[in-house]
Amino acid sequence: MWLWGCLTPHPPIIISKVGRGNEKEASSTIKAMEDLAEFVSNKVPDVLLVLSPHASFNKGLNLLLAEEYEGSMSMFGVPEEKMKLKGNPGKGTKLAKFLSSSTRISIGSSEKALIDHGSFVPLHFLKKREGFSPYVIIANPVGLTYREAYNAGIKLRDFEDDLSWSLLASGDLSHSLKPGGPSGFHPDGQLLDKKIIQSLESNDPSGLLELSEIFVNNAAECGVRSLLFLLGLFSDRKINILSYEGPFGVGYCVAHTNKDTISETLKDQDPFTRLARHAIRQKLEKGEGLNYFEPEEELKKPRACFVSLKSKEGKLRGCIGTIYPVHSALYEEIISNALSAALRDPRFPPVKPEELKDLLISVDVLSDPEEISDVSCLDPANYGVIVEKGNKRGVLLPDLEGVNTIQEQLNIACSKAGIRQLVGTRIFRFTVTRYSEKVDNDE
Repeated sequence: MWLWGCLTPHPPIIISKVGRGNEKEASSTIKAMEDLAEFVSNKVPDVLLVLSPHASFNKGLNLLLAEEYEGSMSMFGVPEEKMKLKGNPGKGTKLAKFLSSSTRISIGSSEKALIDHGSFVPLHFLKKREGFSPYVIIANPVGLTYREAYNAGIKLRDFEDDLSWSLLASGDLSHSLKPGGPSGFHPDGQLLDKKIIQSLESNDPSGLLELSEIFVNNAAECGVRSLLFLLGLFSDRKINILSYEGPFGVGYCVAHTNKDTISETLKDQDPFTRLARHAIRQKLEKGEGLNYFEPEEELKKPRACFVSLKSKEGKLRGCIGTIYPVHSALYEEIISNALSAALRDPRFPPVKPEELKDLLISVDVLSDPEEISDVSCLDPANYGVIVEKGNKRGVLLPDLEGVNTIQEQLNIACSKAGIRQLVGTRIFRFTVTRYSEKVDNDE
């Protein structure tokens, strides 16, 4: 449903009628905005959610819902530079209702609403392309904490609608890059922008979620919450940075989501494989655990699971699992087994960071094992099997290629356990719910 997302700056000076020649100092940004407009022109959504830190402010995420939005550059001396946009209050209300269970929401409704300059500037460039006329919903994320903004983005991954959507995250970076800038100069400004670029390049928000209030105030930003919303929503896609510069003492970055590799083209993504991939990527790239992960409700109950890694050709690259829960919650089980599958499967060398983008992940969530007295109760297509004899135990998942009969299934399970004879062996069956990453071959 979510076609793309982008991060844009919003300085009115990059609009030529406002800049009156001064816009040339931000030529890289202008070129990137034009490239962004070309990128989205073939992927026009039905609805565009615009996050602007300069829209009407209230507690939490404030949605400004209207049948029509209108605005101009009159406050910047160019009233003839104006714009009208179609709103969709119904879709905005649906979005608010979906987020309200986990995100603080405020709603402002009117027949007509003002387009603030944080929304106007990026839309000015996108609307230059013929045919770019989606419904627009404008929201201000400034009332959220950084972590709330990121978690709201994650939550929106599961938002379902009959229309296609995209996200425009509007926000300038630090305002304290140079003496004479809007907030003067402070060295934390350059440090913040460096952290932001690193977060975009790695699609990892952890460096931003840990910033202190003093640091943030020194850097004087206005776009981090919009950015974190973007990173949460598109946490499994690569972010393509088109430009970064700070010509007027303010950091301007233009970026959009990309779909060039397996990890970036995941379709129908679920929270199970998404968590497994996050855990592995964080460990491989940062050497750290997922200290910012907020588990969804379905991940909080104790369940056993297997995590498997395969190449795009279907070749196994690692598989580790548990048949009884070892941890108190499924999300902990997935993280533990995902890291073991990637790094501690004795059959394979540890996965390297550059490999992960070319691997597909599946998570099998197991039912509680049920002991059986007759092997006729087995079915290798529908049931996994556990064989136990003394201190030996073998496990085989269901629906495996090349395992077509009950006898084949039992033989393999016994062989894995070192059990030579089936006599005296306890046999259990279980079902699995399988979640697998899929590649979108249409892109």
